Amino acid sequence: MDRSEYWSHTVVGASALEATPFLIVDTTVMARNITLMQSECDERGVKLRPHVKTHKSTHIARLQLAAGATGLTCATLSEAVGLASAGVVTDLLVAIPVYLDEPKAALAREALSAHTRLLLAVDSVEILSSIAAAGLTTPGVGLMIEVDSGLGRTGLTPEAAAALALSAQVQQGALEVAGFFTHGGHAYSPGASAAAANDEIQSLARAVELAGLTGRADLIVSAGSTPTALLSASAPVNEERPGTYVFGDMQQVGLGQTDIGGVGAVVIATVIHSAEDRYVLDAGAKILTKDRPDWMNSYGQVIHRPRDQIVRVYDNHGVVRCAPGDASPKVGERVPIAPNHICPVVNLVDELVTHDPATGTTGRIPVDLRGHLS
Repeated sequence: MDRSEYWSHTVVGASALEATPFLIVDTTVMARNITLMQSECDERGVKLRPHVKTHKSTHIARLQLAAGATGLTCATLSEAVGLASAGVVTDLLVAIPVYLDEPKAALAREALSAHTRLLLAVDSVEILSSIAAAGLTTPGVGLMIEVDSGLGRTGLTPEAAAALALSAQVQQGALEVAGFFTHGGHAYSPGASAAAANDEIQSLARAVELAGLTGRADLIVSAGSTPTALLSASAPVNEERPGTYVFGDMQQVGLGQTDIGGVGAVVIATVIHSAEDRYVLDAGAKILTKDRPDWMNSYGQVIHRPRDQIVRVYDNHGVVRCAPGDASPKVGERVPIAPNHICPVVNLVDELVTHDPATGTTGRIPVDLRGHLS
């Protein structure tokens, strides 16, 4: 059975008692994606530290750790605390620089008290000073200096990153510089992955060299994005931090990182209006999001009607233009939609409906880290 038939008939039929719109996960595809990324990293001799912001689920985090991940990546301190509250304790990186005012310092202390190690992103003297002021100059806290490898978001040039690492070592002697990291997010356009991965490798290598840390065996040198994960997994990089790979999405399909068979999370919606050249779904921005890169022409793909385009999304409406010559589906018909960017989609639902193709049964996975933005 091809994937179009699987999603539009098998999954739609098996989940007929669920009220639309909802997000459903093929557990076999998810398990395969987890296993494949882990085995590819193992084969290349790099550690895998998956990003939990994609799935926001302590259950799935456990699956990744059980598959061999050596730690986890969080976007926020509250995600770190949420993992610990659910009993998921590990070596943890918070991969966004956090200025530790008192509310966030309290979250950091709580996370540190539970996890085996807490790695904090640093890209300025101000962030560094806030860590010291919060009293986190204790064993178990490590500094990860962020290098900007071309995205132009947070992070420093390799030269400035090395200088900050040296200042941390000299001026804040009680704080450990655990390593350097970068995010090759500029890979998110067709044909850009290889160059972005090379930028990651070269920028990190330059920072390590300038900091005089080339020979340090325990230094973490971490790259991270799903499009570049396997391309940047070579020395000096010794760790990868992808997130989207766990479910896949239409961006990854468009970038050539997977095909529709690697997409394991799909929105099921119902047709609520049908006209000659278009139809309207009960799924809009509040589940599909408004995430559509310039190089994509639809807010997701209707899987069994791939030439149709979701041209507009309102809060609770998705307007779909039919492909020329194709008739609109009937009101009441359910359709599967592969989202463009799965990470924000997951954060819009309380739970993932699951489908096990081996048994035909459905289930639930709580999105128990939903929110957790601090």
